[in-house]
Amino acid sequence: SKDVSGKESDKSLVSKAEIPKEGDKGAGTGGKIYPIKLAKSERVLNLTSSLDYELGEVSDLLYFDGQVYAVAQGKGNVKVFNLDGEGKVFIANGRENDKLYSPSGIGKGPNGTIAVAEGLSGVVKIFDKNGAFVLKMEIPPMPKEWPEDIKGYYTRMNINPSAFDVDTAPNGHIYVVDQGWSRVVEYDANGKFIASHGKRGDAKGDFQAPNKILALPDGRVLVGEQLGRRVQVFDSSSSFKVVDAFGSTNDWIGAFLGITGISSAGEGRIVCVDGPMYTVQYFETKKFDYLFHVAGEKGELDVKMEKQRPLINIGYPVGVAVDKDGRIWIGNPQEKRIVVLKITSTP
Repeated sequence: SKDVSGKESDKSLVSKAEIPKEGDKGAGTGGKIYPIKLAKSERVLNLTSSLDYELGEVSDLLYFDGQVYAVAQGKGNVKVFNLDGEGKVFIANGRENDKLYSPSGIGKGPNGTIAVAEGLSGVVKIFDKNGAFVLKMEIPPMPKEWPEDIKGYYTRMNINPSAFDVDTAPNGHIYVVDQGWSRVVEYDANGKFIASHGKRGDAKGDFQAPNKILALPDGRVLVGEQLGRRVQVFDSSSSFKVVDAFGSTNDWIGAFLGITGISSAGEGRIVCVDGPMYTVQYFETKKFDYLFHVAGEKGELDVKMEKQRPLINIGYPVGVAVDKDGRIWIGNPQEKRIVVLKITSTP
């Protein structure tokens, strides 16, 4: 196959999953065969609007310094919750620098700050832990070295850059997912532009609608692709080269149809939510092997889905965060709520 530039695509990291053979229970990362494994959970909090705020459609979540931050994309603001579920507006909606116009993603900022990506306006804003504005970064122009057909495509289709998600690596570098132009933009801790990584395509290091990013404590950076149906892993200590990938373009165990959230989960694990599949999956972070799905209290499978999906009443999951107690906070924009789950048993 070929990417947009007309070059032959490198499919080696499109998916580490092999096409399952007839009779297989499922295929996950690394070309390994995974039977589905279920962790039981119970719902401990169900957060909706209150007298103090209207929750709106949640698009991303972040656990940071003992609190959970929720991007209410529909309301154009960010809420903050304590671990008992008591919330308030953290950053209000507005056009001023100290407010948000079109927030879509949230992540760690440098030096103990919080970073918010504004999708439509194409900027990232940094706030301190009290919600005070610190700085703003704008998405830079297209790289001159991009192929003319890629640049022409964005021009013809009138596609603008969009800062969709953001996170900060341990070295202080800020990484922003530009979903509009299918790349990752890197800044230093002071907001100075460093580099643009990747372009539209399915080769390793390129992206198909990237929408989620997570920086791990060891410096690796994970980028989820909504259309690519994979997560690529980059080394932020070098030239941002691809060092791993996981996921698949089929709907088997350990695979994605459209990743909508990714978060650290402690103890060398991450958790990924997939809206189209209505799933919550855990992976380990050494080789990114599949660990288990999160199911409901009874640990049952949805037999209508050919035993590929657990029964878990969370609606369409978008955004995920794991707090210090291991509880999973999941956004449900369709029902304008946040569901908090506690895992009661693991396989």
